Formats: sequence, structure tokens, C-alpha cells
Amino acid sequence: MSDLAEVAILSAVESGVSIVAVVDRTPGQSLFIGKPVVPFYDSLSSPFDAVVVTDVQNARKVFDEAIALHGHDRVFAPALLGLAR
Repeated sequence: MSDLAEVAILSAVESGVSIVAVVDRTPGQSLFIGKPVVPFYDSLSSPFDAVVVTDVQNARKVFDEAIALHGHDRVFAPALLGLAR
């Protein structure tokens, strides 16, 4: 997980947004800052409204995959990742 994921989770807490889970295909971690880590979106047991991409290494790939699965309206990324829609 990236520092950006940590910042996103901490910012969400401050703004009243609920984080359901962190999706990360890298094995080894079951929790990240108290949030469950799952390898795929379909592993989530709770419904969710949106996806925020925080993967710095594979930003474009993760962003495109999330859009393919969940649609443009539900996928977001910080501007610093440079992921134009």
C-alpha cells in the first residue's frame, strides 16, 4: 500500500466518509490502518458507492480496471496521479 492510500484513509475519516476496504492484489496484509485488505472488488462483503485509486506504481492500470468494473461515475483518483478520464 502507498502513502497515498494512508493519506486517503485519514482524510476520509476526517471528512466523515466510510472506507469499506482496501483492494490490493499483493498478498500478505489483511489490515491497513484498521481497514480490511482484499485482493479483488468481488471479495468485498459490504456494498460501496465509489472507488478511489491510490496505487502510485500501477495507477493507470488500476484506474482503467476500476472503471471497466464500476463505471466512470464511481471511480476517482487524486489529480497528482495524472489520470484524466
